[in-house]
Amino acid sequence: MRRIISFTLGFLLILNTMLFFTYGENIDSAEKYRNEKYDDYLKNIENNEKYDEKIAPMEYSYNEKYISNTAQNSVARASLNLPKKFDTLTEYNIQMEYENQGTGANTAEIGWSFASNDVLEIFLKKSKIRDKERYSEYDMLASTSFGSVPQQYAIRNNVRSDGDFSIASAYWMRGELNGPQFGSQFDCYNINESSQEKLQKDETDNIHVTDTVTLSPLNTSATSEDIQDRILSIKKMVRDNGAVFAKYIHFDKAFNADGTAYNNPDQYAIQGSVEITNGIAIVGWDDNYGASNFGECKPNSNGAFIVVINRDVELYNGEKTVRMGKYYLSYDMVKYFTECSSIKRVVQGDRSRFYYEYDKKDHKGIGYGTGTTNMYANKYNNISGETQKIKSITSYCEVPGSYFNVYVSTDGNVKNLKKVNVNGSSTNGYCVANMGYFSVNLSDSINVDNGEFIVAIEVKSPYTNSKSIPQEKNSVSDAAISGRCLISDSAKSMIAGTYKDCGSSNNIVKVYTDSVNRVWTFDATEFSDLHNKKVEETKQINGLTLNKNLAFFNSIKLFKGVKLTNYIIMTGVGNPESNSIGFNVNGPSKIYVLGKSNNEDVTRRLAVYSQNNKTKIGEISLSKANGYCYKYEGSADKLFLYTIDDSVRIYRVAVEDYDKNKYGAYEDEDDDSIQYYDFSWIDSDTMLKSDTQYKGLSMFASAYYPISLVANESTSNNGYRTYYGLNLAGAGTDTAGTIAFDVRKQSDIYITARSSSNGSRFMYLTNRYCCDLDTDIEGEGITITGDINTYKIQYNGDGGKIFLRSKAEGIRIMKIAVVPRLDWAAKEDALNVDSTDELKIGEALPTKDINGYTFSGQAWITQSTSSDYTKAVKLRTRYYQNAGKITFEIGDSRGTNDRNPNRIIRVKAKADKDGATLILGNKYGYIFGSAPLSTELKEYAFNYSGDYETLDLFTYSVNDVMTEVYSISKTDINYSTDDYELTIVKDANGYGRCLLSVENVPNLNVYRFKLYYDKDQLTFDSFVKDDVLNNEGYIADKLSVSNNTSEAYLWITVDGDVQKYNWSGVLGEIKFKFKDGVSRSKVKLSAQKVA
Repeated sequence: MRRIISFTLGFLLILNTMLFFTYGENIDSAEKYRNEKYDDYLKNIENNEKYDEKIAPMEYSYNEKYISNTAQNSVARASLNLPKKFDTLTEYNIQMEYENQGTGANTAEIGWSFASNDVLEIFLKKSKIRDKERYSEYDMLASTSFGSVPQQYAIRNNVRSDGDFSIASAYWMRGELNGPQFGSQFDCYNINESSQEKLQKDETDNIHVTDTVTLSPLNTSATSEDIQDRILSIKKMVRDNGAVFAKYIHFDKAFNADGTAYNNPDQYAIQGSVEITNGIAIVGWDDNYGASNFGECKPNSNGAFIVVINRDVELYNGEKTVRMGKYYLSYDMVKYFTECSSIKRVVQGDRSRFYYEYDKKDHKGIGYGTGTTNMYANKYNNISGETQKIKSITSYCEVPGSYFNVYVSTDGNVKNLKKVNVNGSSTNGYCVANMGYFSVNLSDSINVDNGEFIVAIEVKSPYTNSKSIPQEKNSVSDAAISGRCLISDSAKSMIAGTYKDCGSSNNIVKVYTDSVNRVWTFDATEFSDLHNKKVEETKQINGLTLNKNLAFFNSIKLFKGVKLTNYIIMTGVGNPESNSIGFNVNGPSKIYVLGKSNNEDVTRRLAVYSQNNKTKIGEISLSKANGYCYKYEGSADKLFLYTIDDSVRIYRVAVEDYDKNKYGAYEDEDDDSIQYYDFSWIDSDTMLKSDTQYKGLSMFASAYYPISLVANESTSNNGYRTYYGLNLAGAGTDTAGTIAFDVRKQSDIYITARSSSNGSRFMYLTNRYCCDLDTDIEGEGITITGDINTYKIQYNGDGGKIFLRSKAEGIRIMKIAVVPRLDWAAKEDALNVDSTDELKIGEALPTKDINGYTFSGQAWITQSTSSDYTKAVKLRTRYYQNAGKITFEIGDSRGTNDRNPNRIIRVKAKADKDGATLILGNKYGYIFGSAPLSTELKEYAFNYSGDYETLDLFTYSVNDVMTEVYSISKTDINYSTDDYELTIVKDANGYGRCLLSVENVPNLNVYRFKLYYDKDQLTFDSFVKDDVLNNEGYIADKLSVSNNTSEAYLWITVDGDVQKYNWSGVLGEIKFKFKDGVSRSKVKLSAQKVA
C-alpha cells in the first residue's frame, strides 16, 4: 500500500494567510477551525492536478457535535441512552428498493446522488410520509449539471462524477427544476436536450424539504474524545432522522473477503483498486461488531456503522461480483468523513403558492464585518398582481451555533427594514445549532403588495470575522445585475445605508409566500392521493375540510379558458358532517366556487352553513360550468358547503378576504386616479416568457404561452392612432397568456384592440376565479373585431382585479385605460360661433376657452362658406392626436335618477368636400357618435346617455378635408319617460287636488311641464304653494302656473336656477273644481323643454 500524500501543516499556515478572505481583513477567531484538507485542495489546484475536478472540501472543521434541540448547547454522551445495536430499516420495517448505479469508477462516483436519495427516502418512510416511492437520481444529476437547461442550474462542470449532500439538498430546496422527482431513469452520462425535456415533464413529489443538518469534517487535530463525540453524534442523527449521508475516499479492495465489512485507516491507496469518492447512507450501528470481521486493515476495537449503497462490487480481481445493499463500516473511518448530513424536517403537501429565490446551487460562506455579526439581504419583486403573505423563509447556517434575526421592508427600501418575529426565537434570535438549511415561520403577519420588497437576515456567530453569510457557490456572473443582493456588518449599518451590493452573487434567502386568499384546486398534487376515490373519513388538506362521502372524479372542463380536470361530486342532500366541504373565514369574505350542476340544464343549490350560528345562512346556485360567488358579511367563522337539491361538481374553491374600502371609488379624475397602459415603455419588440409587471399591469406569460410587445403604428377607422401593442397569441389560462389590472368601484374600462385577422375573436373579462361579471360588467367579455376599436366597459362591482384573455385565437391590445365614473354636473351653455363676439375671423384658437368650450390642434375662426352664418370654427381633418378639436364637458346623463336625464348633443357643421367624418369621442379612443359630413350645412344629433365626460369633437379623413362647425348644443333633453297620468277625486266641497312632487314629475331637470285636463269635467282653480323650507329658500317660489283654457292645459314653468336646489317631497298643489255629475277625472303630465 501507499499512503496518500498530504502537505505539511507549516505550509498550510502560510497558505491560510495568503488566501483567507473577508471584506474585513482581520484574522478571525474561527481561524483555529480551519480545515487543512481545504488548503490541500487549494494547493493541488495551483499544481494543476486533477484534484480540481473534485468537490472542494469544507473550509472549516469545527469538531462540532450534533444538537437535535436548539435549546441545548451540547450533546452529553452519558444522557443519550443509545442501544448497543440499532438499524433504522429493521426498527421501522423499511424496505429499500435496490437501484444499481453500476460498476467501476465512473458509476461509483455518482453514489452521492443515490446515497442522498436514500437518506431522504428513509426519513420519509420513518416519518410515515411516504411508503414505497423511489426517486430519480438521474433527474438530480441532470438538473444539477453543467449543460442542463437552463445553464444557471449547473453546480459545476462535471458534478455527475463527484457531488455531495449539499448539492442534493440545494436541488430539493430550489423552486425550479427541483426535486425529489419520480420517473425517468437513464444513462446519466448521456444527458442531452431531449432527455432534459423528458425529465422536466416528470412528476415532482409534493413534499418540501425545509431543514437539513450537516457536521463539518473532523480536523486532523481532533482528539480521541472528539472522535468519540462524532461517532455518538452520527448515532443520534440516525436515531432522530433515520439515516446520515457520509462520504469518504474508498478502495473496493479494502473490503473483507465476502464484501460485508470495510476498513481502511488513513485511507491507504491499494494497488489494483480504483480510488472513488464513496457516498453512503448510514442507517445504524453495532458496537459489538468484531474487529476480526474486517479484512487486511483491522480496526483497533470492535464497532461499526451499518451503511447502504446501490452498486455491485467486484472482489478477488474480478472473480466475484457482490451486489451491495448493506455492509459494515468501521468506526475508525469516521475521522475521514468529508461530511455528515441528514434531513431534519420535511413538510408534506405544503409547497407555497409563490416562492422567491436567486440561489439555485450549492452554498458557500463569505464574511463582511470583523465582529461576530453580519447582515445579508435579497430584494425581490412581487409581480403576481395580488397581495401575498410571507409564510416562511429559508436560509443556510454556515457557522454552527449562530443566531438569526429576520427583517422585512415591504416597500423595497433598505431604510425601511423592520425586525419581524419568527416562531421559536429567543432573546438573541433564532438559534441554529448545526450547519445546514433552516426554515423559519413568521409569527407576525407580513403582507407584500405588488412591487419590490426586501427580506434581510442578521446573523450572529460565535466567532469574530467568520464567514457566516451564505451565498450561492459558482453563481453565474452578470455585470448588469445590481441592487438585489446586499451584505453589511449589521442591521443598523444596512438600514443606515452602509452596505455592499453583491450583484449576481446571490445570497441564500428563499422566501415562500401564499396568496392572502385561499385557493383549493382539486387538480393540485395535494389532492392526488384522493383522485378517483371516495372520501371514507374526514380529511384536512391545506385548511380545507373534506367530509366523508365526497367522491373524486375527473372530466375535463373549461372555465373561461382555464382547463380543470379533477372535481369532487356531492350527490344527494348533504349536511355539515357528511358530503360537504368546510373552511375558515376571517370575517367578511368572498367565496368562489368553480363548478356546475351535474345536469347543466337544471339549477342546483349549495347551502352555506355557519358553524358559529349552527344554521344555513345562504345559498349558491349552480347551473353551467362557471365561477360563482357568494359574499359573506359576517365575523370569523367556519363555513360548510353542501348540496340542497342534488348532485353538483366542484373543481375549485377559493376564499378571499373582503375589504369594502380597498377598492373605493375615486372622487376626481386626475393622474393618480387613472390607470393608462399604451405599452410605450418598450424600446423594441419584446417576447415575454415569464411573468412581468409594469406599473400595476400584470402580464402572465410562459414559454408555452408567451406574450409579445410590439412597436407598430396603426390608425383606426375613426382616426385614433396607436404606436404599440400587446399580443395575446391564443387561448390564455389563469396563469399564462393573460393580463390583469386593478379596477376600483364605479369605473369605466376602455380597451383599444383588434383581432389578429379579419374575423371576430372573443376576449374574456373575468376575475381571478373565472366568475361571470354579469352584475359588474353585463356579460362575460367582449367580441373583438378585425378593425381597431375602443370598447367601453362600465364596471359596477366592488372593485378588484380584472383578467383579460383570449378565448381562442390572437388578439392585439393597443391601449387600456381605467377611469373613475363621475356623476358631476356640467355647464349647459351652448356654443354659437356667430353670436360670440370674442371669436374673431382669422384668429387661431388653441388658447381660447369660450363658455367651457376649448380648442386645440389645427383650429381657427374663418369666414363662413354658408350664407346662413358669417363665421365658423375651421377644423382640419387629421388623425385624432393632430386634428383640430373642440373639447367640452357634459354632465352625468345616465338617466338613473331625476337629476341626470339623457341628453341630445346637436352640432351644425359642413365639409368643403366629401370624405370627412364628424366624430364625437374622448381621449381614450371611445366613440360616442359619428356621422359622414355633408358639403351642405346640416344639424347632426347624437344621443348621449353616459356619465360625466369630457368630449372631443373633431373630423377625420384619409384626405386633406377642411370642415366648418357653426354651433354645438348640449341642453336638449332626450326624454326617456312617458307622459304621466294622475287620477284626482272630488272631495266633499266639490274640489280635487293634484300634488306636484318629485314622485309624479317625469323629469325635474326639464324646465317646463304641461298638465292636460278634461275641460268638460274640470275647471282650473288655483295653484297652492307648499311652505316647506329648504336650505336655499322656498323651492315653490321658483314655480309658476298659467292656464290655457281653450286647449285645457296648464303651463308649469320652473326657474332655470332651480337645478342647484335640493328638490324633495311635495312642491305644491294644483286645485281643480269638479263639474256637476263628475266625481273623478284623469290629468296627464308631460315634460316640455323651454324654447
